[in-house]
Amino acid sequence: MATVYSTRVYCASSLSGFVAAIYTVPDGYVFVLRDVEVLNSSGSAESVVLLDDATGAALAGTPAVTGLLVGSWQGRVVCPAGSAFSAYSDSTDYSLQVSGYLLAV
Repeated sequence: MATVYSTRVYCASSLSGFVAAIYTVPDGYVFVLRDVEVLNSSGSAESVVLLDDATGAALAGTPAVTGLLVGSWQGRVVCPAGSAFSAYSDSTDYSLQVSGYLLAV
């Protein structure tokens, strides 16, 4: 049987502005952020940025999208155990999904 590494760590809709503490990497794991998807339902072009809670640094960001379009970011950002992150957008109505690899250390 294959080991599954990919996991969705956050999925929510009807979000607005800053969303605190959307995920914290559990002890004994490293999380590799791989994919961020956003659906912007507001009328203006907006992006979403994931922020490291400890430093406020941007981890990933989507391109600005508007009118029920999907924007995505794909890459690799390594987050050690205890890392927490939040989401921010100027949008008043967006959906967000975050996924990656959760690896035991």
